[in-house]
Amino acid sequence: MSANIHLDEETPHMHLVFIPVVHTKDKNGNTIDKVACSEFWKGKDSYRELQNAFYTHMIGHGFKLERGQANNSEHVSIETLKKLTGFNKIDNFLKTDFPIPLEIEEVPELISSKYAQKQIIEPFKEENLKLIEQNIYLRRNLSMITEQVKLLDDCEKENKKLIKENRKLIKENKRLLKDIDLFDRLLSTLQNTVNKLISWVSSVFKITEDSIIDTFENETNTYINPMEQLLTEDESLMKDLEQEYQK
Repeated sequence: MSANIHLDEETPHMHLVFIPVVHTKDKNGNTIDKVACSEFWKGKDSYRELQNAFYTHMIGHGFKLERGQANNSEHVSIETLKKLTGFNKIDNFLKTDFPIPLEIEEVPELISSKYAQKQIIEPFKEENLKLIEQNIYLRRNLSMITEQVKLLDDCEKENKKLIKENRKLIKENKRLLKDIDLFDRLLSTLQNTVNKLISWVSSVFKITEDSIIDTFENETNTYINPMEQLLTEDESLMKDLEQEYQK
């Protein structure tokens, strides 16, 4: 759908937006292409396989492309990251008071001399202020990093929660699909039974099937077709179907 090449970073790369199309066969064995995200991404190596396929395709069409090598990096949980970086100690450190410039008050007479003032005290104060500025700068950066780690920690917890809920919904969805399938089979069996009953009555009493259906519907005010009867009893269902049709 779109492809944008980025050359403003150390490693040139492409941002690609595409539709996951799977080359497969239908029930009759015919070769077809269908959009199927769940079949396109299977297993943790899906991206690597896609990159390999892209590399092979580009090389086969005469492009000079270098395939990146895996760095064997391993995902580390936020909790493990905290332990490795001493996060709790850093967080506690940031909660302490900021340092203040050292005040030189009572000093020996020698240090009060102009020479000591110029050669010792003033350079010391100047260096002291530089160190404080660096400390404040580092504290701010460190504080930003700790906030990001906290945010990642919250995101990881929320992600685990969503994964758990998603698995639950998938399980519930499978159960509902089974119930729907069972309901469809029951409805189909019921319809076939009613049709056979009408045919049997028509044969025994020498009455046409249409006559039996018309008589039944007129005297009972009930449609023999379950869907027609359901739409008659539930007006909101008819509105829903009309809205769905308009979409």
